[in-house]
Amino acid sequence: MELFCSLPNKGLQPDVWTYNIMIKGLCKERLTNEACILLEQIDGNCCPPNDVTYNTIIKGLLQNNETSKAMKYLQMMVGKGFLTDATIAAMCVDMLSADKIEKNV
Repeated sequence: MELFCSLPNKGLQPDVWTYNIMIKGLCKERLTNEACILLEQIDGNCCPPNDVTYNTIIKGLLQNNETSKAMKYLQMMVGKGFLTDATIAAMCVDMLSADKIEKNV
């Protein structure tokens, strides 16, 4: 994270793929709040998130049982015209059938 934050000081601007890698790593380390903050920052840095960005954050949130946040980003993703990948769809179906997702979100 320190290296990532130092990129602008070195005259380097992270691209969407750099953000995606960071978001995935943060989710893997169970730092989902930090991953969500990074996703919010990505748009402000002239680097809009793509379908991989949203799929990454949603998968990370679902894996960490943060279903309400995951559904928020899922709605945001669909609103921007992106689609989920098969893994996310399967995870959502599994969680719905196990009654782990709020159905009114």
